[in-house]
Amino acid sequence: MVSYRGYSDNPGWASEEGIKKDGEAIMNYAISFRDQERKLGRNKDIVIHGRSLGGAVGIYLSTRTYFKEEVKGLILENTFTSMEKLLVHKLWFLPFFGVVGCSQWKSD
Repeated sequence: MVSYRGYSDNPGWASEEGIKKDGEAIMNYAISFRDQERKLGRNKDIVIHGRSLGGAVGIYLSTRTYFKEEVKGLILENTFTSMEKLLVHKLWFLPFFGVVGCSQWKSD
């Protein structure tokens, strides 16, 4: 399990762009590790497990052209279709004020 910038003990500030970069770095590491394992005769595949915000990152990574062929499975747990829909669901009064400055994270 990996925590993104701004989460857990990781320094920095969480943003959609930054978390996507973190996910890409993790995928590059996973591909490199998998390739090393395969050279040793160990058949390894990459399966992404995204929970909550990690689900949005998992969807993003598994649909990027560069990573699409690398991902053999995607598990989504407690995730959402878009940040705006999540906020409107949790904070029902937002439609009256509008969602301002919200990250998109559109997965639907």
